[in-house]
Amino acid sequence: MKSRLRLSYSLLSQWASGNIDEAVALYLHKPMPSSQAMDDGKKYHEAWEASIKETNQVTIGKTQIKFADPRSELPVIVSYNDRWDIKAVFDCLDEPILYEFKTGKTDIMTYARSYQLPLYFLVAQLAGIEIVQARLIRHNQHNGETELMVIWNDEQMVEKARNYVDSIAPEIEKYFEDNKIPFDK
Repeated sequence: MKSRLRLSYSLLSQWASGNIDEAVALYLHKPMPSSQAMDDGKKYHEAWEASIKETNQVTIGKTQIKFADPRSELPVIVSYNDRWDIKAVFDCLDEPILYEFKTGKTDIMTYARSYQLPLYFLVAQLAGIEIVQARLIRHNQHNGETELMVIWNDEQMVEKARNYVDSIAPEIEKYFEDNKIPFDK
């Protein structure tokens, strides 16, 4: 069986930003440099995941969320076409709501405008997972501020993701082939 290129939001985003070396290192699971912000985000994510798994709820700042049947840090891999797969890791899926958690000072609108949630909606559609909306929650641990934004899933969002994948993935595939970088199996 021929190996297939496995795409992810992180790979596509790094590539689109022109960070080719970082994208390749990420794809090959090489250790990446870390920052205090990344370490803080990881710490919060791990605590929130543990809380969700243990209690079916999470408190982020002063915001408490109770879930019906949550699946935390859920990896989903789908076949996009005959050459590429897409992998997404949902922070928390409580069908039909997807929760995406962010930390730090970056404005919530920056996350809302990114391709991450549209890509996750596409992955969910291809996997037969019902997602009606995503709730994007950003907690700024520096000032204690927590924001929530609802992003609705619709065909425009899915099409946005398809266009993103279709415009970037061929370039990644060609670069990998030209440089003899192995695809994931």
